[in-house]
Amino acid sequence: MNYCFAAQGNPEKILCYLQEQNVDIVEPKIYRRRGALGDFDSFYVRDPDENLVEIGIYEPAGESFKITGIDHMVIVTGTFEQTMRFYSEYLGMQPEVNGPQNNVCFGGQKFNIHADKPLYKLAEKNAAFGNCDFCLIVEGNIYQIKRELEKQGAAIELGVVQRSGALGPIDSVYLGDTDSNLVEVSVYRQ
Repeated sequence: MNYCFAAQGNPEKILCYLQEQNVDIVEPKIYRRRGALGDFDSFYVRDPDENLVEIGIYEPAGESFKITGIDHMVIVTGTFEQTMRFYSEYLGMQPEVNGPQNNVCFGGQKFNIHADKPLYKLAEKNAAFGNCDFCLIVEGNIYQIKRELEKQGAAIELGVVQRSGALGPIDSVYLGDTDSNLVEVSVYRQ
């Protein structure tokens, strides 16, 4: 008799736990499959009666992380001084000079103000006045988030890389949206 159990969690951790418990693992390889509840990862074990048992681990899309806010946005401008003055004087944002990068900060967020072109090569392909790239702060493990995005078919352009967020160091993954805007998904370091 063969059967399948459905579970939730990290497939690698579940497999390691079962190995530590001396469960008979048929093959220590995780397979991607489609089931009644959607896509899942699975591996095979044998029960004490030698029945083949598939352990299916579901991780529903979007449930392993939660977006909690926007960290920063990049504004490319051809009128640098006027733009800095607009955001700092008219809107009350705090100007901040950080080497070649100038920012205007508000609350726990900031706008990076780039004169004429982005400071980072990754954003140059879409550089135009009025075009933005932005960073979303999420909760969760950045490597697990990257794996989930890849599983969903997102084209990761860069990452995991270390960056500087509005509130401190972050680890980031970059991907493009359907309009080729650059989206940075980040987790603050603990």
